[in-house]
Amino acid sequence: MRIMARMVARTALSLLLVAAGWGAAPAQAAAARALRQEMAPSAEYSTLVPAVLEIPSMCTTKYSCPGAGPQIYTCNGSHWENTNSNVTFKCEGGLMGVHSVIAKVPSYNFTCGFVQGHTQGQIMVPGPGAMPSDLPIYRREAFNSSGCVMGVKWITRTDTKGGQTPTPTCTMAENGTTEGIDYSATFKFWMC
Repeated sequence: MRIMARMVARTALSLLLVAAGWGAAPAQAAAARALRQEMAPSAEYSTLVPAVLEIPSMCTTKYSCPGAGPQIYTCNGSHWENTNSNVTFKCEGGLMGVHSVIAKVPSYNFTCGFVQGHTQGQIMVPGPGAMPSDLPIYRREAFNSSGCVMGVKWITRTDTKGGQTPTPTCTMAENGTTEGIDYSATFKFWMC
């Protein structure tokens, strides 16, 4: 097991070094520099957000929406599983919506449209200065958009406060029960 972990770590490090242009052939190094330039953070993006969540520089915020509500967990007999969300958000300009999970797909229902977020390939990390009780921040690719959010490419969640269960475990006696843990966050919807 340790040998496999070391091999995975070395491969990941090699890929990072090649992506950074170190130890790469001239053509690979040029491609890595071009990719870094394309993925330079948008001027609108907070300097407090980790680099792994950067949005391409050609993107702009369509809506910035502070929200609050419960993150919903269900006990599976031994652990609390994150199963839903019911966050109401209000965007700059007064547009309102709700973030929830429909058939295990993150969904953002606006009064004038709808967009969903891919969980495969999303990036989730602890926010700057996060407490153990804070949900991670994320960047996910958008799809299935309509109405006023038609064409949204990225969805980010930042500035999270709260939302994590006090303990990751639950008991068999709690199996099937749900618990909502309140949190707040800023959701941004990006056009490219």
